[in-house]
Amino acid sequence: MQDNLTRLVTGDQQVFKLVFDHYFPIIYRRIYSRLHDEEQTDDLVQEVFLALWLGREKLTNVESLDAYLSGIAKNQLHSYFRRNKKRLLESDYTEAQCANLYDETTEPDYVLETKQLRQDIEKIVESMPATMMRCFQLYHKERYSIKEIAMTLSLNEQTVKNHLSVAKDRIKKLLPQLGFLAILFFKDTI
Repeated sequence: MQDNLTRLVTGDQQVFKLVFDHYFPIIYRRIYSRLHDEEQTDDLVQEVFLALWLGREKLTNVESLDAYLSGIAKNQLHSYFRRNKKRLLESDYTEAQCANLYDETTEPDYVLETKQLRQDIEKIVESMPATMMRCFQLYHKERYSIKEIAMTLSLNEQTVKNHLSVAKDRIKKLLPQLGFLAILFFKDTI
């Protein structure tokens, strides 16, 4: 593999095609699992491989091409979400599709922001009325479904949905300085 990397650095298009053919489905699945949008996924995957080709001189110090491409993919996703922040926030796209976008173990730049974000959200959640707080915790921490929360707390399902919606709105309202980051980590915060 190191020989292929060396050949790729020199601009060998046959090696690039081999790398592309091998990694395209892997990178596609990783990005699609976050976006659930085929067209956007295709665009971002193309951007990943374009970045690989244009930055191929940097590959001399790369030990794992898989890790390197994963890093490019994460950067492309981050850029995509930043560019489309307003549209995504308005469409409520973020909660389901952005969960677990960044893995703290592989993205050290985000560890401190994530830790602070979690603390801030915990404070907001603790200030909520008891039933709302419990609904939020069961849904986001315990991964209960709406129906399970309703049964556990003896509430109507619509009441649970209302509590979750108001809780999410409170977090968005009280964390405007964090903007989109508050939503990126929404599912894993509490």
